[in-house]
Amino acid sequence: MSKSLQVGAAVIVVLVGLYTAWPYLPAAVQGQFNRNGSAANPNEGLNEGRREPRIPKVAKLPTPSERVALARDNPYWIELETYERIAAFRRLMAIDDPIAVVMANEIAMWCFRYADHMHAKIFAEIEAQGTTGEIKARQLALAMRERSRCVGFGQEDYNRIGERWGALLKEQGPRTVGTGEPKGPWQFPAILLSLREAATLEDPLAIENLGVFASQRLSGRFPMFDLGDGTMVTPRMMHAAFMLAACEYGRDCGPDGNFLVMQCVMTARCDAADLEQFYLRYWFPPGGEGHLLATRDMVLTGLATGRWPSNFRFLAPIRP
Repeated sequence: MSKSLQVGAAVIVVLVGLYTAWPYLPAAVQGQFNRNGSAANPNEGLNEGRREPRIPKVAKLPTPSERVALARDNPYWIELETYERIAAFRRLMAIDDPIAVVMANEIAMWCFRYADHMHAKIFAEIEAQGTTGEIKARQLALAMRERSRCVGFGQEDYNRIGERWGALLKEQGPRTVGTGEPKGPWQFPAILLSLREAATLEDPLAIENLGVFASQRLSGRFPMFDLGDGTMVTPRMMHAAFMLAACEYGRDCGPDGNFLVMQCVMTARCDAADLEQFYLRYWFPPGGEGHLLATRDMVLTGLATGRWPSNFRFLAPIRP
């Protein structure tokens, strides 16, 4: 893959990743940007119907080595599999490459709650939840494992990645719709261009971050997506669909994946076998499976072929 394509891909991930990295940016960097999120919909998912998926679900999650192979276009992906994350983080920080900065930031986010100056709060929060038996045992085991992977992370490391991240954002500038507030109708053509680039790279991290971007860039109090055939889904479901699509491209979505580990430790929701089961059990009501899988399949089709529904669009609700 050419250097220009790598840098272009980094721009996509960097700009959309601003949202997930925001808590770690220095105050001076945060002050240069505005981030206005959409209000939550109290009726989230209540109208989600059932629909048969169009693309078969991959039955077996890939092994770590297979995930590395799937992410072959990201030369630093293997660092995410490193057990001692501080070593991987510092190797990436020593590389003058935007993609390396993105991957270093990803590792830093995973370790934020388990860093040297933060980890005591995790165990206090587990005790405060009042869980018992097998659930508490799993929470403690996961927290201790994650802490062991993040030993060595300190505040100075977060200051460093915050400075590098802020400098990268400033250097790239508003080259995509990832910065600034949208004016008028949401600009899907620019988003779809980014999606096609992410699919070309087959990088699950880029796809996941694009889902974060898509779900948070909508204006209006109760925004909805039209999948192109009149099927309406919420931004939260669109975000979940991108996360599930990233699973198909190699993201670890099993019980030891970062998202399910976080949910177990922080919310005591430890019984899901994979990300799809978690969403259907905790995020969406009975009857939501069809819409979730249809949305995921629409995303997978678009990523695989570059063809998106011609009327796939964002619709703001009509206000009285």
